[in-house]
Order: sequence, then structure tokens, then C-alpha cells
Amino acid sequence: MRVKLVALLSLTLGLAPVTPAWAGCLQSELRGVWRLYAVGANSHGLYTLRCNVRVARDTAGTLTGTCADDGGESGAVTGGRLRVNSGCTVTGSVTVAGTPLLTIEEGTLDLGKRNMAGVGEDNTGGIFQFSGVKR
Repeated sequence: MRVKLVALLSLTLGLAPVTPAWAGCLQSELRGVWRLYAVGANSHGLYTLRCNVRVARDTAGTLTGTCADDGGESGAVTGGRLRVNSGCTVTGSVTVAGTPLLTIEEGTLDLGKRNMAGVGEDNTGGIFQFSGVKR
């Protein structure tokens, strides 16, 4: 009886379709225009930041675009990058007007490759949470 059960279980598992639980990510899937939103806290208080960035076709994921803060100040994104690994973990940085502003320590790109969210540190040692939507 035990041999029949093991054989039946082996046959059943062997016929089960194999599908990945999480499809891998590629750097090329970040290319294009993203709207990034950050809310954070540092020694100056709470803040929000909105950025329109373009992730270049280069392998470094170089950024260009603009960012605006909750005080109405805006500036050109003059550097930084967004990177994603095969496990869909996002890292990177945003430089505005020559100042490294945000460091994305860890984020996740969703299965549809159109949304991301994560956390990081700003240039004053404060922390922020961010989300991004591909346009």
C-alpha cells in the first residue's frame, strides 16, 4: 500500500505544471519615464518630493528629469541611477542640481514591471519611503 501511495504521489507531482512564483526582472524593464513620490523625515521635519525621471537605455540606468519638493522648489535631476537585479530588488540614487539627494537602499519592482516601492536615506541622514509608477 505504501509503495502505491509513493508512486501515485510521485506521478502527481511529476505532472504538475512548473511555474515560477516570481518572474525575474531585467534592467531594460526600468527604461522609460517614471513618476517617483517620496515622503520622508529628517532633522528639518517631514517632507514630500515628486520627480519625473527618465531611466536611460544605458546599462547604468542613468536618470534625467526634474524633482519638486513640498515647498514648491524644483530642480533638474542631474544624475543618479535606478538599478534592478534579477530578484526585482531596486536600488539607486537621485541627484538634483548637482547634489546627491536620495539614496534608494531597497525597493521592489512589481510583477507587472510598472510599479515600485521601497525605502532609503536622504542626504541629511533622514529616511524616506517612496513609490514609483511607470508612465
